[in-house]
Amino acid sequence: MANFKADILEAISRMKETEEDIEKVYVGSLLDETYYRNPNTKELGFHPDPRNSDLVDGKCYDWEEVKEKFNYPYDDGYGGMDCHDIVIWTPNTIYYIHEYDGSTCFHTVSRNPPKGG
Repeated sequence: MANFKADILEAISRMKETEEDIEKVYVGSLLDETYYRNPNTKELGFHPDPRNSDLVDGKCYDWEEVKEKFNYPYDDGYGGMDCHDIVIWTPNTIYYIHEYDGSTCFHTVSRNPPKGG
């Protein structure tokens, strides 16, 4: 199983950037609650996902505020997205979560127009 924080840092290092380059992290959405049936009462309900602890969707954070909140295992394989939907800004790059056919990974776009073009 993958680790969300480790995958963030790996994506950043592939672009020759470091953790210190992270300017802001936007949390676009929180993780879904888990649907359950209480075995004792048979009542239906929802369990909040503990990985959402103290996070607000639609808010920008400093990396220092959220880096340990993203230190969790997640399934990056096929199926529903099992991590926070985030956008990360560095001086040169924007990182975002991408899903293709159910598989989750980071994609990037340049933050600045190319020089000389």
